[in-house]
Amino acid sequence: MTWLKETPCDVVAAFSRMLPRIEADEYRAGATVVGVGHAFKAGPWARRQQVEWDRAANVGRAPKKRPTSSDLAALGVKMKVKANG
Repeated sequence: MTWLKETPCDVVAAFSRMLPRIEADEYRAGATVVGVGHAFKAGPWARRQQVEWDRAANVGRAPKKRPTSSDLAALGVKMKVKANG
């Protein structure tokens, strides 16, 4: 188990403490998915749940934008602009 030898003890300990909470959240989410998927809870509830999932999937994400030449230069990417024609 090379990963265990190379992973700091604090990381492994934190993971061990959080695992029950993570599993509980996954089980709860799985039950909700089954309920929506099988229409056990049909109607507006299912749509609200879908909207909530969509919102949660994008939490903390900045809107996508194209990088500028300055952004690329800061990353060490060299650009060569070629005129058309």
